[in-house]
Amino acid sequence: MSRLEAFFTVPAATTVSATNSGGGPTSVSLTAGDYTPTLFVAHLVARLNAVRTPANWSGSLSSTTGLVTLNCTGTWALTFTTAAAGTVIGFASNIGSGAVAVAGTQNARGLWLPACTLTMQGDPISAPEVTDTRTVETPQGGTVTLGGTCKYVHRGLRWSHVARDRVMFGAETTVYASLQSWLRDTQWGRGHAWFTPGSKFQPYWSNGATHAIVGSDLNAGAGATYGWSCAPAISSLEQVTKRADESWIGMLSVELSRITSEG
Repeated sequence: MSRLEAFFTVPAATTVSATNSGGGPTSVSLTAGDYTPTLFVAHLVARLNAVRTPANWSGSLSSTTGLVTLNCTGTWALTFTTAAAGTVIGFASNIGSGAVAVAGTQNARGLWLPACTLTMQGDPISAPEVTDTRTVETPQGGTVTLGGTCKYVHRGLRWSHVARDRVMFGAETTVYASLQSWLRDTQWGRGHAWFTPGSKFQPYWSNGATHAIVGSDLNAGAGATYGWSCAPAISSLEQVTKRADESWIGMLSVELSRITSEG
């Protein structure tokens, strides 16, 4: 299938408190910076393994359910001293002492899973270059051409049949799993405090059995370093959605008309 993962900013002095078979509770600081949900889960696990040894912490983000699962060998517990560090990955409360893996109860923020194949104009592997090159023709028929800056543009990102619960906030079966919740967080600044209006994001498409990043021919396969932005901005849900079948409200199509990136 496919997904969208938006970047959010972890502020300075963000901490969790961890306990495992080696001791604790121990305060674990997280590095300030920009992360997608996948990158943040990896960073959280890396910091837990570095600070609250033994290094047997693990974590994963499901590309099917949108839920994050955390675990540690033996008995363990995790307190989100900075509450936002938990809520951004779907943990509405602390994780009490236990010896089993624990999944969040809410969809990771900034993650949208449409459960539908992404199609688009052009090649999703490429990052199509658009320049501001201009040419002036002289009265004698000669030309003068000036080169300038370059950006990358994709058009017509479309999911043809997305279930209503993955689009409408009021129809969600998992909290924050809808496109409307994703827009509130990442594009409108009306959700989680770690996002800003117009947050950049990474789109992924279905390349066989795997999720592949759009524009992977940039940066040796890593895709756009700074992610992509919607241009024009999305100001309403209706701007990007319509019924897949006018006679039924249960399935919708979603289209982002144009996205841009600095590379």
